[in-house]
Amino acid sequence: MAGRASTIGLLLCIAALTGCGDRFPDYNYKMTVHAGGQQFSSVRHVEVTEGMSIISRKVEGEAVVIDRNGRTYYALLSRPENADYAAFVAGMALGDHVPRDDPQRSEVQQAIDEWYEERSTQDSFGEAAEFLQAMVKVEGAQDLPRTLPPRRNREPTQAWPMFVTFSNPSDPRTVSEVSPEAIGVDRITIEITDEDVTTGIEKRLPNFGPESGFQAWARDLEFDDPIRSVLGGFRQE
Repeated sequence: MAGRASTIGLLLCIAALTGCGDRFPDYNYKMTVHAGGQQFSSVRHVEVTEGMSIISRKVEGEAVVIDRNGRTYYALLSRPENADYAAFVAGMALGDHVPRDDPQRSEVQQAIDEWYEERSTQDSFGEAAEFLQAMVKVEGAQDLPRTLPPRRNREPTQAWPMFVTFSNPSDPRTVSEVSPEAIGVDRITIEITDEDVTTGIEKRLPNFGPESGFQAWARDLEFDDPIRSVLGGFRQE
């Protein structure tokens, strides 16, 4: 009877594909910016959802707030060339630490994988699922390389976040990009964590509302000006 109950439980988990063992697990990660012997961190949550033909990721979290040299800097959630940067950056740091074979998968996870294999002649997301399952098990903080090497037809990719500051903390139109060297950034690390998502950044930011004039100001910037992308880089939910 106990064995039958266990089997039924497995089948229910597989049918739901959530709660008991989604093959694309959600996770929290902490980004820590190391600068001049100080550490500044932010915890984000990534929700991963598998659809019929796409894997979607939704981020909840904030930019890293860095208080140094009498100024406040922000390591943004987005980059000019990648609005979804925060959803993928954990893999940039942890990918090299992911074992390609994971013999310690749970009974539930193995059953889910077998369920997919039996019902699909070509599981195009199988490798991605296995990678994510292993990635969320990587322990400890790992260095985020500043640049990812070229791969296939892809040019070298900037892996560090975009940094900005406000020359007038009350005026969003005074935002400007800052180099890591100007802040004194030594390294950046990423780690999987069970800590709560960081909140409260709105208390540190200027008002971006209509009365601030920011939207009109931003529209007048050159089309390829990276500052055009900053508004979505402070907080996502």
